[in-house]
Amino acid sequence: MLNRIRISTTLFLILILCGVLQVGSNGLSFWAFRDGYQNLQEVETSNQQRSALAQTRAVLLQASTALNKAGTLTALSYPPEDIKALMVVARSSLKQADAQFKAFTAQEAVSEKEKALKVAMKKTFDVWYGDLDHQATWLENNQLSDFLTAPVQASQAAFDGSFNAWQQDINQFVARAGADSRTSYRMSG
Repeated sequence: MLNRIRISTTLFLILILCGVLQVGSNGLSFWAFRDGYQNLQEVETSNQQRSALAQTRAVLLQASTALNKAGTLTALSYPPEDIKALMVVARSSLKQADAQFKAFTAQEAVSEKEKALKVAMKKTFDVWYGDLDHQATWLENNQLSDFLTAPVQASQAAFDGSFNAWQQDINQFVARAGADSRTSYRMSG
């Protein structure tokens, strides 16, 4: 009879051990899934920020190009209709850039470093946007000398520096998120 109790106790302990292992395995799988989902959400947010920022930059470059063409045509005494068409494109691009940048700033920063980068990005955006807006105003008022001496190149370079820093931070974040997801997956498997 004692033998039977030992066998049934052993079987019962093996059953409990299997249950504990199953619960532990499910817990690790859930943890990996939760971390993977969180990383995916953060990467998606970062990519949306990257997209909005890239669109902002592209539209500002479009405005700058239109202004440069309009300035060249003004200096060469082309018909005002041609210049006005380019000015409409430039003003429209500036409005679009402002809307794109507002979409970028509306998205929440993922880390403290991103918050600091976002503040720096806002400063450089405001300077470049302001320079382009002043350039457009000077050109509309036929102040060609002020238009030509505007420090747009320096403000564009500052914005590009902030833009590149932002891109590098997002790339590093995506690489970290991928490594974290792989680690969680290995732990759960």
